[in-house]
Amino acid sequence: MIIRLTSFFVIALLSLEVLAISAVCWSFYESLGSSVSLLKYTSDNKARDILSTIARVSETKMSVEGQREMNDFFGKLIKQSEKDQDKFLLKEIFILSNDGTVLSHNNPSELKTNEPDKYNKPYYMRALRMRKGQLPTPQIIGKENEGDGTMLGNWMLRFFPDLKFQTILLSSPIYHTEKLEAIGSIHLIYNRGNVQYLLSNQREIFIWMLSNYVVIAFLATLIIWAIFAFFSFSIYRLASFQGSTLGATESKSKLKSFLDEKENTLKQYITGKNKFDSSISLNIQDVDPFPPTSPMQEIKLDITNVSPEKKKDIPKQNPTEAMDAIFLD
Repeated sequence: MIIRLTSFFVIALLSLEVLAISAVCWSFYESLGSSVSLLKYTSDNKARDILSTIARVSETKMSVEGQREMNDFFGKLIKQSEKDQDKFLLKEIFILSNDGTVLSHNNPSELKTNEPDKYNKPYYMRALRMRKGQLPTPQIIGKENEGDGTMLGNWMLRFFPDLKFQTILLSSPIYHTEKLEAIGSIHLIYNRGNVQYLLSNQREIFIWMLSNYVVIAFLATLIIWAIFAFFSFSIYRLASFQGSTLGATESKSKLKSFLDEKENTLKQYITGKNKFDSSISLNIQDVDPFPPTSPMQEIKLDITNVSPEKKKDIPKQNPTEAMDAIFLD
């Protein structure tokens, strides 16, 4: 009983704990996937809205005076993005000419750069080949995110590659106000969200869910084990009571059958046709004496009618010796 109860408790505990941990992991996986997808979707849409607005404004600000105004406007957008609750951060906003020259930038020092080929890159010039009204496609740039160094953080980066690259480039052409031709391109570099904040927040949620589900599984195991122990002891007591009752009844029945059998046997030899008749005597005329070595018991003989000549040859019998039982049909 002890081994059975212990085995049931261990098996139930392991089963429920594995089930609880699996449920937590699957729920966490689905939740993190939804969070990453939502972060990606909202950040890209927000960046498209900002870029389309800036592009329409920039069409009328392609003069030298207008480009200076755009520098201040870009700087204000960068500072305003730092207050975003979702950690959507604008890093750079700038306007390039068709040959890759910087016309406006949120950082005025970039206007005096001595690197003419810094922005003359294919992923910047690609915007000049876009049609008017075409939605810009986000492009991944920058270094790969290494995570927070924890096992859970590495696991999340492995199963959700979108978290590795969070620095995104969004570009759009700037068209002439009267002619349908691109006279420049505007570019927006942003972070989709604070990956470190997301990983830290998701790790806290995972630990909280795991601890709660493990405790719930343990309590459920105790309840199931208590029910199993109650029914086990109930069945054991019922079986023991029935076994003792059946054993006593069977013993009494066997004893009664044995006594009845012996009684019937005795009745057959006392009152039946096998009754022993001890009143019969034999008159033996010519009887040879038993040899001394005979294993048979000597029989007491009635020799009242034997002639005197024969009496001499008959050995004397001991009248106290027992006589074998003789059964006659």
